[in-house]
Amino acid sequence: MIAFRSRFQIVSVSLMLFSLCIATLGALLIPLAAAQENSAPENPASSPQVDALAMDGLAQANATDITMALVTFHDTEMQVQANAAQAIPDRATRRIQVYAALQHQAMEYEAAMQAFLQEHSLDADYQVFIASNSIAVTGAKPVIEALQGWERVEVIALDAPVELIEPVAIEPAPEVSDDAVAWGVAKINADRVHSELGVTGRGVLVGGLDTGVHYTHKALRNNYKCAGQSGHRACWHDAINGRSAPYDDHGHGTHSIGSVVGQLGIGVAPGVNWIACKALSAQGPGTGSDLLECLDWFLAPGGNPANAPDVVNNSWGNTNGASTGFSKATRNWVNAGIVPVFSNGNNGKNGCKTVGSPGSYPYVIGVGATNSNDQIASFSSRGPSPFGVIKPDLSAPGVKVRSSYNHSNTSYTYMNGTSMAAPHVTGLVALLLEANPDLSIEQIKTLMIDQALQISASSCNSNGIPNNAYGWGRIRAYESVKAAQATVPTPTAIATPFPSPTTTGVAPLPTTTGVAPSPTPPATATPISPQTATFSVIDGWDAMAKSPLSVNGVVSLLTASDNQRWSIAAGSFATFQFNPQLRPNVQIQSAALLIEHYEDPTFSANRLAWQVGGGNVQAPAVMGSFSPDLVLGQDREAQVQWDVTRWMQDANAVNDLKLQIRNDDPTTQQTWIDQISLVVTYTGGEQQVFIPLLTR
Repeated sequence: MIAFRSRFQIVSVSLMLFSLCIATLGALLIPLAAAQENSAPENPASSPQVDALAMDGLAQANATDITMALVTFHDTEMQVQANAAQAIPDRATRRIQVYAALQHQAMEYEAAMQAFLQEHSLDADYQVFIASNSIAVTGAKPVIEALQGWERVEVIALDAPVELIEPVAIEPAPEVSDDAVAWGVAKINADRVHSELGVTGRGVLVGGLDTGVHYTHKALRNNYKCAGQSGHRACWHDAINGRSAPYDDHGHGTHSIGSVVGQLGIGVAPGVNWIACKALSAQGPGTGSDLLECLDWFLAPGGNPANAPDVVNNSWGNTNGASTGFSKATRNWVNAGIVPVFSNGNNGKNGCKTVGSPGSYPYVIGVGATNSNDQIASFSSRGPSPFGVIKPDLSAPGVKVRSSYNHSNTSYTYMNGTSMAAPHVTGLVALLLEANPDLSIEQIKTLMIDQALQISASSCNSNGIPNNAYGWGRIRAYESVKAAQATVPTPTAIATPFPSPTTTGVAPLPTTTGVAPSPTPPATATPISPQTATFSVIDGWDAMAKSPLSVNGVVSLLTASDNQRWSIAAGSFATFQFNPQLRPNVQIQSAALLIEHYEDPTFSANRLAWQVGGGNVQAPAVMGSFSPDLVLGQDREAQVQWDVTRWMQDANAVNDLKLQIRNDDPTTQQTWIDQISLVVTYTGGEQQVFIPLLTR
């Protein structure tokens, strides 16, 4: 990923917890002409906006005082490419397109930032975020003042503190039988979806952005995506403490994810797999940087867009509904086909216009809380949104919700809050995607709206249906899934303006360390057959290679815990063939092969040979070979990048790419290949594509 931690220490920020506890690779880029109308000028003449807190802080700061600011840049044409990806029907291709475009944009601004600091003889540390097109800068007052005069900067904001809303009370839930169904699950008829329709969320991946997860809890451990594996990179990220395995030192995250994916009666979608990112600490504080880090991570968990979730539950938010600090990042989730579900907030007792952000954004699904009698909870924040739309969008059970807790592998608690309501909606999204995997985000939203239990209200500048208390109503899972199985609906016309970034407000939530993961079934080998992948460079691509063109020895596609890797036994090799088709007038500037390799920690170091060539299989025109001793990291993973520019520029060879992967170490049982990609820069070095040739 482009987002990384620099040398600096991130300033702590308190967050708002939406729970009142009463018992506790890019792909080929689309031609720019297809989406120019959404383009923003790269270097407008206007000066950057500086939020009020930043202005006050700078005015009071001494020249040597260290300040941490979040600097958002004007979008480039790469953001236009990311926006245009919404038109791509294939979700996997769409995610690669978005990730590639945002990576390119981030790399451009990182280089520009380095040049800017050098030009002005300034010293600062920074962290780059691709989803929000922003950089967290830590430096003295002159650094921030200089950035105010840089025409490429759009917004400068401080990573300002936001207070945590403390739980009212914590009380463990009483012991119940493992087959007892939580009242919220039954209220929305999700239990009928499981038993009568056989839909539980199978094949859907859910993400949770919160305080972490006690992943060995008996209701959660069996459908954790990386359960039983030696590493967690594709399933877990800790932006707070950097721990390698999931944990929850607060409890809120374990509770919220339990209502989405929990088995033993507590979850709406117990058949899904789940992953998580921790952006909030044990005490509640977090930072905008922590949240942006997780927002980035969900675009490509473990650095691979193929690992991205289908929907992410967000039981956090800012009390300032007009804050747009997370607008670009959440919008890019939508661009990538990731459904963003957010709590509406817990400030309903303060009246109307209390919806928090990002729940206030028009393109996210904001959720209010109801009780067992379908009455809106007094604490549930009301609309309208500052962006001119009804909020919440929908309502769901959020009062005295029983779910998993972090005290032990068998502990449960009750909680109140829109933090508890949002997971019910997230779970329903997962059920809908199993019932009809081709649904778009707007179609998912339309299904839930059309099938909701309509509850009229006259308040907060609204009357009837929809309204700014319940939205379009309380969700009904059974009716929604039945409708999804029957037809694909026409999306309801809902205004969805895109808020422009102004101020960066933060507001997430607040996690006991898990123990060894539960075992998973052993990997099974799938027989392979020859295949050639044909794709079009610059103008889209048609297919990735699913199997080798030829095999010598034992080569298998291993499947375990919904992950796939190519396994190459000792002394074996596989030849993959790809047929890139260059468009007329495309000038290749550079090209490289990127091979991601994984070695099981029980095996010795591998020696691999890589060969690339054009021509026929019998006598390939080999450009070279590369057989290094791999230097393995903590996760025993490695990447090999090899320059193939000359080959790509050869018009006679470009239609026939053959890559041979060997495992030449006789002492090694097998090597695993995760992904092979072709990285091409073209047309004067202005555009770059990241083409997946082989992926798991």
